[in-house]
Amino acid sequence: MEGTSTVKTPKRSYVAIVTLGLAALWIGLLLGVSFLATPAKFLASNLPLSVAPDIGHHTFEILDKVEWILSLAMVS
Repeated sequence: MEGTSTVKTPKRSYVAIVTLGLAALWIGLLLGVSFLATPAKFLASNLPLSVAPDIGHHTFEILDKVEWILSLAMVS
């Protein structure tokens, strides 16, 4: 087909870059909370083990809200 162009418009490339950035932020938050923050609270000597699960619940509750915001931002 002659006359069709595969050149991306600047707006499409901007949207792709923003989406990729949001996805990278999302992965970073997920990995940071899952593999750094969660084990770290069990290593804290001044934190009672009975309180650690409650802190974890609140941490993942906040992460869940942030994930919803990021997912809505990526879809729109």
